[in-house]
Amino acid sequence: MGYTSVRKCIHIEIDRRYNLIHEKEWTGETVSNICKRYSISRKSYYKWKKRYKQKGIEGLLDLSKRPHNIRYRK
Repeated sequence: MGYTSVRKCIHIEIDRRYNLIHEKEWTGETVSNICKRYSISRKSYYKWKKRYKQKGIEGLLDLSKRPHNIRYRK
């Protein structure tokens, strides 16, 4: 998979999350029905909505799973 195809996948995922968040405003459906259609949990819906409100479109990107600190034992 080349760099451009990875970039395209990222944009598709951001578009999907953007549509997910705004679907309630557009259709007036319940969050539960929207989450079933997108196959995600309600917890994930509210996580993405909160991130979008705080950071805008940048908040819809995946965050790094890398730990902030690594403690070494001696």
